[in-house]
Amino acid sequence: MAEAEIDVAVLFGGPSAEHEISVQSAATVIRCLAKGKYRVHPVRLERHGSWSVATPCKDLGDARFGDPCSVFQGLAHLQQVDVVFPCVHGELGEDGKIQGMLDVLRIPYVGSGVRASSVSMDKEKSKALVQAVSIRVLPSLTVDRFRWQKDRQAVLEELGCLSLPRIVKPLDAGSSVGLTRVDRPDQFEAAVEAGLSVEECSAVVAEQFLAGEEMTCVVIGGGDHDVVALPPIGIRVPGGGLFDYRAKYTPGGAEEICPAPQPAELQEAVKAAACTIYRLLGCRGLARVDFLIDDETPVFLECNTLPGMTDGSLAPKAVLAAGMTLEGFADRLVREALPLAGPRARTRAGSGS
Repeated sequence: MAEAEIDVAVLFGGPSAEHEISVQSAATVIRCLAKGKYRVHPVRLERHGSWSVATPCKDLGDARFGDPCSVFQGLAHLQQVDVVFPCVHGELGEDGKIQGMLDVLRIPYVGSGVRASSVSMDKEKSKALVQAVSIRVLPSLTVDRFRWQKDRQAVLEELGCLSLPRIVKPLDAGSSVGLTRVDRPDQFEAAVEAGLSVEECSAVVAEQFLAGEEMTCVVIGGGDHDVVALPPIGIRVPGGGLFDYRAKYTPGGAEEICPAPQPAELQEAVKAAACTIYRLLGCRGLARVDFLIDDETPVFLECNTLPGMTDGSLAPKAVLAAGMTLEGFADRLVREALPLAGPRARTRAGSGS
């Protein structure tokens, strides 16, 4: 049988502030997978909680979606495909919730499992693990939503004792949504409010600001496959600004150079640290590990287990710099997930190879 008979469901959307970026990521993945090798089923998670399932298509712009259905009906559809490719950024996708549902139903999927997803999403938990293996992290203080609402003044007094400047950002959201630089104690209140205004955010982190260039490294593999770091990307924001949501997704908002212009020794140090963190957190498939550089030393910021796959995202830049095509990369991710699938999918994959 032909490879085109392998069914892949691409999940995207969701309730988070990254909904639109998720749609763009899914569009890229669908185009890559649909070039003759897979039958691709777009599945959109609506903001309000229902799901919408489309008939197989080769381009998200041509997708014909049915009426919104319940989560249970959506999951029943996923039980009919061979592999799920999650592109849900932020809540549900990167925190391990969707992965948990798929595990219970024994539906194979691309990317990291529940533990790696949930720990990576929590910036403080991941930093604690990384610090334990002697990789530098930035000092920070966490403020949860409940304590902020109950005793705001006491929290502000604690924050006021911290060294400045600080970066205040959501504990468990992505794409640098709700990120603020604080230079004076009287700016903390507005910064915390901005972070907690991100719908899925349960807490904010007040992290020490470090004036250094940012580097990020995409890592692939894991499980039964070799872990490989792709060429690191150097990031420069004009005027020394923050690499926030605007800088990430506005044309010209940041200079993203791949391979990074930093010395080879520093690039190798970043790749080694990224692989160590990837293994430590239990990632598989792919992830992007972000660092700041201080005196030629990588300082860990966070790990993204479902990095953006839009035309302007960092992960595709690293893939192309490594000499792969995006189509080949998407194919690799699906094929690495296939051994977790049932015998029907494995047989079909083998017959087309």
